[in-house]
Amino acid sequence: MNRQVTAAAGVPALVARDGFSSNFLNPNMIDYSNLQGFHIRAVNPHAPSPTVQQWSFGLQREFGNRWTMQLDYVGTKSTHLDLIYDYNQRFVVANKSTGITPYPNFGYIEYTTPAGFGNYNGLQGSVSRRTSQGLTLRAGLTYSRSLDDTPEELETSSGGAPNGRNLGAWCGPSDFNIPSGSLATSSMSYRSDTARRCSIEGPLPGCSETSVPRACTPSTAESPIR
Repeated sequence: MNRQVTAAAGVPALVARDGFSSNFLNPNMIDYSNLQGFHIRAVNPHAPSPTVQQWSFGLQREFGNRWTMQLDYVGTKSTHLDLIYDYNQRFVVANKSTGITPYPNFGYIEYTTPAGFGNYNGLQGSVSRRTSQGLTLRAGLTYSRSLDDTPEELETSSGGAPNGRNLGAWCGPSDFNIPSGSLATSSMSYRSDTARRCSIEGPLPGCSETSVPRACTPSTAESPIR
């Protein structure tokens, strides 16, 4: 239960250095004739833990002269996500408020229940080519869609359902839904003379299988192409 304090003209509602009064949250100080002024929070006592399932599969094919094509599918399903809505919302009929409040003696009742769900489906494709000089060029494209019925309750731009008793009306694109995206990158892999000798002549002194110095390790530098 929240208690609101309104400042009077020229007088602060609360001074931080003084803290709260000793009887600020005393149940005996509750004005039961004005329960509408309180913000009440309630939680479903039978709340299972949220779960997330993820699956994916992909194909990769080499073709032409050092060309590689890759296609991946990624899916995610989330269940038992928390939903927060006004348990004392006015009844809605045909998408219009009737003006009738279930509990007229109370104000906002914030109710949390794990009835939400979400799903994500994405298709990711890429094409890359590696040159004989060690340069790799890669271009990728993602097309995806994310749906859920759990708006970010702390985000003012997230919106909410017109009817809190019809949870199906909450379903829609997720707040972070980005249908498509693309990326192009380039990377360079190079070896020192010692590394080339390691690969041609076999392990050299200081270049054993269990202890590989930096000179025997290919180096890669990657940067996006804008």
